[in-house]
Amino acid sequence: MMSLSGSAVFILYILIYPIAKRFFTVKWRYNILKLALLFFLFPFPCFKYKIKEYITAIPLPELTSDLPKRYYYSDLIIHLEDDFYASHNIEKRIVYLIFAGCVAAIILCIQIYQYFELRRILNQLSAENNVETPEYISGYIADLKATLNIHTKVSLVFSPYIEVPSVIGLARSVIYIPESYLARFSSESIKIIIMHEMIHVKHRDLRVKFLALFAIALNWFNPLCYCLFYEICNISEIYCDEAMIHNKEQDFISRYGNLLINISEEERSKMKNRFISRLVNNGGSILKKRILEMKTKRKRTLKKLSVLVGMLICTVGTSTVFAYDNTPQMEILGEGSLEDIQLNSSQWADFNPEGTLEELEEIPFDNFFTDENGNIFETDAGISKEKSACIHKYVSGTLSNHTIIGKKCTVDVYKAKRCSLCRNVIRKEHLYTITYDICPH
Repeated sequence: MMSLSGSAVFILYILIYPIAKRFFTVKWRYNILKLALLFFLFPFPCFKYKIKEYITAIPLPELTSDLPKRYYYSDLIIHLEDDFYASHNIEKRIVYLIFAGCVAAIILCIQIYQYFELRRILNQLSAENNVETPEYISGYIADLKATLNIHTKVSLVFSPYIEVPSVIGLARSVIYIPESYLARFSSESIKIIIMHEMIHVKHRDLRVKFLALFAIALNWFNPLCYCLFYEICNISEIYCDEAMIHNKEQDFISRYGNLLINISEEERSKMKNRFISRLVNNGGSILKKRILEMKTKRKRTLKKLSVLVGMLICTVGTSTVFAYDNTPQMEILGEGSLEDIQLNSSQWADFNPEGTLEELEEIPFDNFFTDENGNIFETDAGISKEKSACIHKYVSGTLSNHTIIGKKCTVDVYKAKRCSLCRNVIRKEHLYTITYDICPH
């Protein structure tokens, strides 16, 4: 269910992307991706009945109907004293859930190991090759943290083993910059690079990426979850670029764009890691998309429309939570055996495919007549009277009346006869009554 909800939100995001790119902010797109990620991660179906309680508590006009209410289901879990019995459909689901859970656990363990191994290698290399940070950069970082209102600890490391500026770390962020940049780029360019990585820290982009990787581990079977991860990586960079050039002069925007292009052309990094945020990603199409986004000037942003579309997407994601119901459960208190449980024939067929237990006859209508040949005819409730205008041709049989009383129900069976011409039914003496503690019909 989480995979269905997240997929619905992400598909809507893809469908409205052409409009969102033109009229909505990058922050709005990023938040919609986070919303899809939330639906992929949070088990909303576990709380849907609590939500239904609040919805049903709202006073609304009731619509009445004379149609009989019938509930059909084939999946069933029976709790009989200290024992549990599950239908074959449920057993198949349990096997699938165990398999999916094992795969998710393996993927998650691999990701955790890769992350800590990357941290260990980077820390070891930094300790062995400690490059002194220039004083102007140390003071600049302190001022930048105050300007961006960053309260977490951020460290800066110049390393000869890093090919592209990157940031790593969840609780304690570390910015890695290639040592060669000190000689290749001016102090202003170095400050721009550091500001870019600091904005990633402010936006908590790395934490969002980690949650997206966790969503992949849980929804490894869903290709849309992988697409969501890569879209989050791209939009987080575009959102960072937007923050970099906000309220900046055209000269700064040009220098920033040229810096991205120079780094992308000169560096062909092999360090393609999912656990870091980098200044540039290998791929001309991605960089071209970022440059075009920076050049795009939105004459106006439709804020009201963006709010309405966001609410629509959230509603669609929430509605999918109620698409399926939980498997019905039956709890039998006191003494009894599995054979004593009253189920209809379709449920027994799924619950007991070998046919070793006695099947219960279906009830096609609340009131019906069954002739001696087994033919069934729906009848009206109550006692019918003979019609004098008809030349009756009666057929003998039985009349069954199904009555629901709360969760219980009864089936009263009478000896009766039915006219094959006017369909008049004459009820005679009562034969027997079947009582069900839980109505299976």
